[in-house]
Amino acid sequence: MSELLIDAQITFVYSGDLARSARFYEDALGLPLAVDQGSCRIYRVLGRQAYLGICQREGAPADASSLIITLVTSDVDAFYQRIIARLGMRA
Repeated sequence: MSELLIDAQITFVYSGDLARSARFYEDALGLPLAVDQGSCRIYRVLGRQAYLGICQREGAPADASSLIITLVTSDVDAFYQRIIARLGMRA
């Protein structure tokens, strides 16, 4: 059996406030917006292979305690400092 070739991956998560989430993912994390579908915004995380979709939905589960999104970087301290600076906070 041959290996299934996957071209890209998108993880979709729900948000109760899409505008607030968009500010975080765009301004704080600096993720480029790939597609704006109105009620969903899809961000490019890694080249053209990995994406994160944030969707606002009526009746979406409010409890996200089982959700973990991991963005891997070799320079965690610099990434953290960049987020803090973009949010106007002090470390």
